[in-house]
Amino acid sequence: MAKQNSICRVEAAGIKYNLPATQYLVLYKYFGPPVGKDSFVEENLKNLITGNQLRLTSNAEVNDPTDISPKILRDFTKAEMEQSFVRFLEKSGKQFQNRSQRKKYLKENYERYVAHSVNTTKKAITMTGFTCFTEKWNNRLMWAHYAQSHKGVCIGFRTRPRLQEIVVPLAGNCLPVRYGQLRPEMSVKEVMQATLGTERIKNVVLSKDEVWSYEKEWRYLSQIHPKAKLSEGGLKVNLGSNEIVEIIFGLRSNDETEAKIYDMIAKSEKSPKFYRTNFEEGSYELQRALIANRKTPTASPSQ
Repeated sequence: MAKQNSICRVEAAGIKYNLPATQYLVLYKYFGPPVGKDSFVEENLKNLITGNQLRLTSNAEVNDPTDISPKILRDFTKAEMEQSFVRFLEKSGKQFQNRSQRKKYLKENYERYVAHSVNTTKKAITMTGFTCFTEKWNNRLMWAHYAQSHKGVCIGFRTRPRLQEIVVPLAGNCLPVRYGQLRPEMSVKEVMQATLGTERIKNVVLSKDEVWSYEKEWRYLSQIHPKAKLSEGGLKVNLGSNEIVEIIFGLRSNDETEAKIYDMIAKSEKSPKFYRTNFEEGSYELQRALIANRKTPTASPSQ
């Protein structure tokens, strides 16, 4: 997929707007096959295709325990921590009869407050929900790892606005993952002083071990409410009915998988292009063929 400019120019009601956009017109997400009514994958696909809702993930659900697991910087002096502790006690309404009593309480509970501050720093990243995409539909390792050994599907999402559109849920908020050897850092002092910025959070959520670089991952990020139950699939991003533009069936996808996907599409307002994959002759590379007897989109995602 050819790269585009990072700013997209659109017009609505006679006014021209500059919108941020991904470098790719389409980003992809791999799914296993919908293998039963109680299947977690089938529920996600139904919510996505018929309900226009894409489930967000929390940092607790990633398959790599080092992912979104920053190095915590204990970058504070004892005096700074004690000042923070005093402010915390004042806000909580803790009362002391005299300065000596307060000093004794601070000394006895200092280490516990340090541990609390470190844990609060770690929890700061749980306020970000995300969902993952990739640049390519023909990544053979992604098919093997995330589409149940090529039995599932790969879905292409439109990530650039068409003309006359101002808001596209995935436009401007799909950001590339950065791969490296060092874990990102989070500052306890920034959390203590309430100066932790969104860029620091983004750096943590968008940094990943370089061994995963083959995924060429992009992430859609969304701030979440503390009471959201991510582990129960309770947080989703709402998509428009025309955000899905491609559905690609894996090499081992069967008639049941295809029938279920077609049925979901029939119950929606979507009209994606459908493809089947195969190997290129004499090569390990994947190719795809358009399924001509199915509906195709009335407009290109690049418009």
